[in-house]
Amino acid sequence: MIYLNLGHNKSNKKISTHNFNFEYFENNKDIQIFYDDTKFIIIDGFFFEPRSISKEFSCKHSDNHAEIIFNLDEKDIESFLKKVDGFFNLLIVNTVEESLKAYSDHVGSKSIFFTYLGNRLFLSDNIQFLLNKSHRFQLNKAKVTEYFSLMNNFGGETFYKEIYEINARECIHFGDNGFKRREYFNFKAVTNNLTIDQNAKLLRKSFLRSVKNCLNYYDAKSATALSGGLDSSSITSVAKFLDKKEIVAKTVTFNNEKKSYELDYSRNVSAEIGVKQDIIELCDTGCISDLKYSINIFAEPKNLVNGYIHHEIFKNLKANDTEVYLDGFGGDSVIDHGYTLFLNLAKEFRFKELIRLDKLIHRNKGAKYRLSRTIKKYIIPSFFSQRFLWFLDSIRPTKNIYKLLESKLTSRFRFKNLYDELIKRYGSYPNSFEKSSEEWHLMNIKSTQITSSIRDANTLARHYDIRILFPFLSKELMQLSLEVPVNQKLFNGIDRYVFRKAMDGIVPRKILERHTKSDLSTFSKKEVMDINAKKLVEKIDKRCKSLFKETYIKENLLKKRADFTEIYQIYEFVAWLEKNENFLE
Repeated sequence: MIYLNLGHNKSNKKISTHNFNFEYFENNKDIQIFYDDTKFIIIDGFFFEPRSISKEFSCKHSDNHAEIIFNLDEKDIESFLKKVDGFFNLLIVNTVEESLKAYSDHVGSKSIFFTYLGNRLFLSDNIQFLLNKSHRFQLNKAKVTEYFSLMNNFGGETFYKEIYEINARECIHFGDNGFKRREYFNFKAVTNNLTIDQNAKLLRKSFLRSVKNCLNYYDAKSATALSGGLDSSSITSVAKFLDKKEIVAKTVTFNNEKKSYELDYSRNVSAEIGVKQDIIELCDTGCISDLKYSINIFAEPKNLVNGYIHHEIFKNLKANDTEVYLDGFGGDSVIDHGYTLFLNLAKEFRFKELIRLDKLIHRNKGAKYRLSRTIKKYIIPSFFSQRFLWFLDSIRPTKNIYKLLESKLTSRFRFKNLYDELIKRYGSYPNSFEKSSEEWHLMNIKSTQITSSIRDANTLARHYDIRILFPFLSKELMQLSLEVPVNQKLFNGIDRYVFRKAMDGIVPRKILERHTKSDLSTFSKKEVMDINAKKLVEKIDKRCKSLFKETYIKENLLKKRADFTEIYQIYEFVAWLEKNENFLE
């Protein structure tokens, strides 16, 4: 028997057969269904511009995207999904064979959790739905180890044993013998031979199409992010350039010394392109203040140090009856800065050119240049294997961040081989010289951090009935960015050069020439450093005493010598254990 729930605890509609039960929220436009007596097609999400791709497969087009999949030959479904752009999960239920296939999109934008209880399969976009079905789920110690050793969510598993999650670009086949995972789609790290002007033209066309798609899919009041950085300014400027609908640009400001500095950039965009700007001023807030709300929205620890910013934006959108929000997340990963050009130059022994380029970058950013830094960071490491770099970093106490993170854990909660676990998850030791610049860009685009971040943003937005969309995460745009040669991404000491050129004439010149970035963590840092460390340690002793080493608690936690993000991660984890009455033995 298969049980499927989509609706994030708001399900009000049910479809049942003798071996399939489906609950969903009827008024959710993202839920699209088409079925007959033998097959159900369910899409949580949507495709962008599927008409032309449907025509390629001689398939009748429909505004119901589930019907498009239903009308395709079974052998063509994956080929269609590889070509089509959009944000979705696709579920195909065969009620005759009592089997199910689940497909996630190219970034894994939407969650699907699943578990087996006896011979019954349960799936939901909300893990709490599964937890409510049984009280037998135990904490997953392997996930805890990963969480604290690597400070990242690598997907697939959850904090609960036997509850799993679909990964990006994945097809999962559920049948009589359990489930099998495989990656059905991948990006290609192949560079083109086009000029800077040609690539800029392609990127411009693709980005405009992506913003247009995000604006037009929902017939609703829309807003864009506008921090004053390149990514959000590009989205807002393109939205105004397209002039498809009235939008409001949302700017978050911090009641501190950097307020006027950041506002100067965002106000420049607002004034020059003529878009209405709504300023959301934050004060007396941060990750600790926000946790009392977010802990009731997220069913697992998230370590969202800056999540309170999105939270305040969504509350503002809700209060102003705005339903759609275009966010700039992913821009840094997709529109690569091009710094991996240094790896190529070092491997090719072009040290004179490398030094010249590093000097130029520092000059453009107004930073002081040191030759010793270039030699230590790029030239010397280029002579060694990643295994030897790991060894060198390991004997320098402050250089190996992963060793430092793991050092706080007791032996019971450590990986058997930390290096092997890093290679398994990243494919390479971070910052090693064994991969090409194209391979590093591909790894960044495929990062599980992108998947977990957009799922977290979706979960938070959905709580306020907001639809958040990410124009930089268009499949087409991501592939085009991969194909741009690295020396066009970093050109004449200017990072993201080809994209800046693509936005020329749309984004204000002041933004295109900006090379600085702000720290958004100041509020959270202050709140974390103000927590009562003794009370936190008391809760640790009660909930997870065997997790952290005594020396770490005494020397780093009580004295607050640890990085504030580490302290918050522990604080949130203990609060999560406490809320759910869990104990980590």
